[in-house]
Amino acid sequence: MASPPRQVTFSEKLRYSFDKSMAAGPIALIGWLSFQLPSFALRLLC
Repeated sequence: MASPPRQVTFSEKLRYSFDKSMAAGPIALIGWLSFQLPSFALRLLC
């Protein structure tokens, strides 16, 4: 008898999403950085 599938955690979903976008190439990396850098800068300033 097969065991039921385990719950996928939020961090696993986030890692999968990140890995999938990185596989899309350098344009995806630029997109991630353009989204992440402003929020990181706001955290440093506040």
